[in-house]
Amino acid sequence: GFGGSFYLLGSIHVGLEDTNLYPDEVYDAYNSCEYLAVESDIIELEADMEAQINSIQFFLYNDGTLISDHIDKALYSEAKILLESYGIYDRYFDYYTPVMWEQMIDQILTEETVYEYDYGVDRYFLTQSKKLGKEIIEIEDYIDTYAALGSLSDGTQEFLLREAVDPEYIESYSDNLSELYGYWKRGVLSETEEYFYSDDGDYSAAETEMLEEYNRALLTDRNEVMLDRAEDYLSDGMDVFYIVGLAHMLGDDGLVAGLTDAGYTVELIGYAD
Repeated sequence: GFGGSFYLLGSIHVGLEDTNLYPDEVYDAYNSCEYLAVESDIIELEADMEAQINSIQFFLYNDGTLISDHIDKALYSEAKILLESYGIYDRYFDYYTPVMWEQMIDQILTEETVYEYDYGVDRYFLTQSKKLGKEIIEIEDYIDTYAALGSLSDGTQEFLLREAVDPEYIESYSDNLSELYGYWKRGVLSETEEYFYSDDGDYSAAETEMLEEYNRALLTDRNEVMLDRAEDYLSDGMDVFYIVGLAHMLGDDGLVAGLTDAGYTVELIGYAD
């Protein structure tokens, strides 16, 4: 140990009114820490017009082409009809890349459920920290995260959009989110890891490769940054309450495994597995 206390909380970015009611151990840990570390300060980003314009650049065609020039015509038509059915399609969207369409569809589907972004875990602790004047550390540079998503290959972007408009995916979206929320709430690691890491798709070799590219950009590469940061704070003896998305905690290259491999003892508190 290096002095300092270090607490990890796997977050979920949406929630219900009672989501942020925690066991006392969680509040005690949070209150004992001088710093809150989050992926990004989403509250600040939402208020920062320049940041939003900067991030959009990774999802725009700036060579005179449109999304319909890059993806299968039938897929374009299906996705457009879906966005129109939710009353949000705008012809400006045609300048956006498929991954941006996929993100928009996911956001709409989330908003159709009982879960709300306002009750997300990171948002709750950010709001508390701003009230209390607790220092906030951003683990990642938001630009890197958007750049990684924006630089996914055309094939992978088209694949992600195809998955997002799949009627079966849309139909089961709410149930899947509830399932994930249940795992998060119960905190039983074994079943949560199974949710994220069980291979339950009949994907072709090419599709599997695309999924791997997506996971590298969104999970694995970011896990490395998150682990480096965590080790920095630990070796500096800082008191940090460290919140990143639940998926980043788990798996062979997740934070818990990474810190354990680096010789730290990671204990689960407030839950019994």
